[in-house]
Order: sequence, then C-alpha cells, then structure tokens
Amino acid sequence: MDRLDRAHHREDLKVPSYFAAGTLAIATTAAVGIGWQSLREENARSRRAVGVDILWRLMERWDCDDMRRRRAVVAHELLESQRFTIGTAEVLNFFELLGFFVYVARVLDVDEAMNHFSGWLTAYWYTCESFIAEARRRNAGQAENYAKLVMAFRSTSTAELSPSQLLEDAKGTLRMEARVWPPPTTSKPQPRAGEAARDLVRAVLRRGLRPKG
Repeated sequence: MDRLDRAHHREDLKVPSYFAAGTLAIATTAAVGIGWQSLREENARSRRAVGVDILWRLMERWDCDDMRRRRAVVAHELLESQRFTIGTAEVLNFFELLGFFVYVARVLDVDEAMNHFSGWLTAYWYTCESFIAEARRRNAGQAENYAKLVMAFRSTSTAELSPSQLLEDAKGTLRMEARVWPPPTTSKPQPRAGEAARDLVRAVLRRGLRPKG
C-alpha cells in the first residue's frame, strides 16, 4: 500500500467516529427537545390545576358574607347617588385581581373569567366608568387588568349595544346586587374579603408560579 492509499485508509477509519459523534449530537438534541416538551406539558398541567383552584377561591370570595354585604351597599349607593366610596373601590379591586390572574399570573383563561363574572364586572365598570376614567387619566396603571377584561368582553359580546343600553343593563344588574344581602341563613364561617385576597395571592406564589413581567 503506497503512501496515498495509506492516507486514504486512515481517513476512512475516522469516518465512523464522525458519524457516531453526529448521531450522539442528534440524539442529545432530541432528548433535550423531549425533556423541554415534557416540562412545558407539566407546567401547563400545573397551571391548569392552580387555575381551577384560584377560580374556585374567587367564586367563594365573591359570594362570602363580607363581600355580599359590601356589594349590596355599593350597588345601592351607585344607584341612588352615584357615590364612589372605599367600598366601591374594594369591589372594583376584585375585578382587577381577577384580571391579574388572567393577564399577569396567567393561571386563568379569559373565557373562564367571562363565563363566571362577565355580568358583574361589566355592570360595575359601566356604572363607575367616569370614576375609573378619571383614575386612569391620572395613572394609566389604575385598573389596567380590569380594563383588559372589559375590552375582551366588548370585542365579543357588546358590539351591537349602544352606550345607553349598556348602562341600562348595568343598572339592572346593580338592582339585583342591592338585594344580595342578607343571604340565606348559614352556619358556615365565611372569610373576610381582604383575607381571601391575600390567600389567593399566596396560593399562586406557594406553587412557584411567579407573575410574568
């Protein structure tokens, strides 16, 4: 075997190692891809589980004695004198918290939020729209997530309704709200609204689902 043949022979011997290295790289890439996909699927399942828990807690908070009493008082004040009080702000903050879980923490789907709360969140928005607009004029970050929920609802459900119709529907909802207290007799203790809000946030952070910037 001459020098050239021996050189070719040595190069041929290297070919299988090149292929082996390439196969290893492909296999490693595939494994990483599968692992990442599994992680994403597990994260999605975790978020879904947290979302169900958070939605249940929100529904409980909205219907607890403290919140029902506040809703009845606020609705009466808005219908009778258009008064905006601390109680009004606390009710509106509930919807801001709902929007936080949809758009910031991303553990709730917007459709789920709408299915359970759209009638109330739009009623309070349209009734308090002038107060909210003034607050947002001073600080655009005020009620930011609440505003996103209302915009999502408007884009699908209220395109054909005039502002006067929207306001009249809102007042109809508030008239029902003014009658939600006192509730049927119950012996089950109810959490205060402020305590329930803190519990909701703790539930998200405890499971490692930090808000996204």
